Amino acid sequence: LTRGGYGLQQLFMLGKWAHSQTGHKGVQGTWQWAQQRGIPLTQIQVKDIIAKCPVCQEAKKWPPLTPLPGKIHRGQKPGQVWQVDYIGPLSLPC
Repeated sequence: LTRGGYGLQQLFMLGKWAHSQTGHKGVQGTWQWAQQRGIPLTQIQVKDIIAKCPVCQEAKKWPPLTPLPGKIHRGQKPGQVWQVDYIGPLSLPC
């Protein structure tokens, strides 16, 4: 069986590579990335690849971080949340 000139084993290897290149983004992200690059994967094939991905299976074991890193908590009222930015060291004028 072939699809787009690729054998099933070749497609599986290309799919694993595509999934890795997207940073393990999931079915939609991997499928879109592959389609944009002419890799003829179906979403069913991508689901199968992700189900066999050891990195994704390990990540499923861990609960998501809350709050998400990189998100700044915003208060509802003035003065509720304080944040300090640091810059420097600054050079002294001569």
